Amino acid sequence: MKKIIIRNTTRTVWSQITKQTDFELDNGIKVSVRQMEDDNQVQTFFFIDGKSKNWVNLCDLDDSDELHSIIKSVGLSTFNGGFNNEDEEIDVKTFIEDAKFY
Repeated sequence: MKKIIIRNTTRTVWSQITKQTDFELDNGIKVSVRQMEDDNQVQTFFFIDGKSKNWVNLCDLDDSDELHSIIKSVGLSTFNGGFNNEDEEIDVKTFIEDAKFY
């Protein structure tokens, strides 16, 4: 082969939106939640201060664990408008129930 013929060149831009919320449990444990969304999916990751070495995919946490429900609800709420008040205290049971509507 001595020649090639270029027929088409395209450019694809891949976009990802990431939002993060940090919160503290009533026992003092600090948790950060990141929710990342692109054209294909939404993924939620979390980091527990003093316990996690890396960000952990929410799918790796047992979904029967109460912390799973809290992290999932925080992630959904963060992506659907977020939280308006810093240092706001939120009742966990009511919060998880309300987040089911997202």
